[in-house]
Amino acid sequence: LPFSTVTTDSFKNNMRSGVRTIARRAALMSVLPWVRPPQPGHGTGIACPQQWKPTESGCVSSLPSGAPNRNLSPLRYAGDRERTFSRLRAYLLAKDATLLEDSQGELLRVRLPTLEISQPGLLEELTFRFLPDEPIVTFRIIAERPYVSQPFCVTPGCIVGNAAQRKRLESIRDEVGLTSIVDPTAVGKWVPIFFNKGIDLSVDDNE
Repeated sequence: LPFSTVTTDSFKNNMRSGVRTIARRAALMSVLPWVRPPQPGHGTGIACPQQWKPTESGCVSSLPSGAPNRNLSPLRYAGDRERTFSRLRAYLLAKDATLLEDSQGELLRVRLPTLEISQPGLLEELTFRFLPDEPIVTFRIIAERPYVSQPFCVTPGCIVGNAAQRKRLESIRDEVGLTSIVDPTAVGKWVPIFFNKGIDLSVDDNE
């Protein structure tokens, strides 16, 4: 075949492959609304900082990024959006949170002291974003600075790293009446790599 024909066919094949890739990505984004990138005007977004080390704690987010132990499932609510937003706002302010931003049922940002007992005086910023067309809340809880994670956890089922932020999010979820979209222990995307499945500490007499 002439060189020009081969080149043209190769170019067409590459174009078709590129179009298929874009279409697949668009389809993925349509079924995973919580992985949409942060929109302009929404504060600092909801992703954890990429520059933080995997061995550092201080952030959990519904936008998968960085170490897997920072990833948590987005939240879902039932019923009226405005009422759910007001209930979340009231709960946080009852905890003496400092209100940073309140965008009329769309975005809520507050600041609270961390629950991490090894970091007295450390503050955390909590961001909750209500998606416009779905009963879903994306979020991020981030400390004002990272700190070294505990090297292990002793409770079966616990996850090493970012435990204080995870505990806070779970408490808010349960108290406000929200639910997690995905069970983090059941779906591979959300399973952290630092997962304690339980260790048998018994001694085998034959050893």
